[in-house]
Amino acid sequence: MFRLSYLSLALLPSLTPKGNVWNTKEIGGYFLEITTRSSSVREILKEKIREPSVETLLRQVRDFAALAKWSPEEIAAYHKAEESQRVNQCCEKFSEWYVSMRAPSVVNMSEPWTWFPRARQIRRKIVFHAGPTNSGKTHAAIQALMNAKSGVYCAPLKALAAQVWKQVN
Repeated sequence: MFRLSYLSLALLPSLTPKGNVWNTKEIGGYFLEITTRSSSVREILKEKIREPSVETLLRQVRDFAALAKWSPEEIAAYHKAEESQRVNQCCEKFSEWYVSMRAPSVVNMSEPWTWFPRARQIRRKIVFHAGPTNSGKTHAAIQALMNAKSGVYCAPLKALAAQVWKQVN
């Protein structure tokens, strides 16, 4: 949960809409205004989504204000809440929205071969042992590992990995 001091909120003017009627558009505008005016809200959000740039954070908040959808239950809870609780609800909703809408575009999993170009340039010898059960694959792999200058042994079972660890060390 987000924590804001009452002092930081007391410095902000009340941003309650006319007639005290909240809807998705009003909540988005309120949150954008609070985030723009309050450095403590910005700092909390920057830390929450791990965004070092204030400009990028404000751009994300603008997108959130325009695109986020609030359910009738969320709007009703928002209407009943006090000022600090409203800011906390907005921060929580923004965090959820960011993870669901923006994080996948930041973390591109479609081309893993581009992730570590320097590591991919290293010349290596990879030995893969495949065969039927009880055919000596583990023994051959351990021997190849012990004869090599360096290497990695990957085992499908924790018990097998522990057994190989004991043999190699």
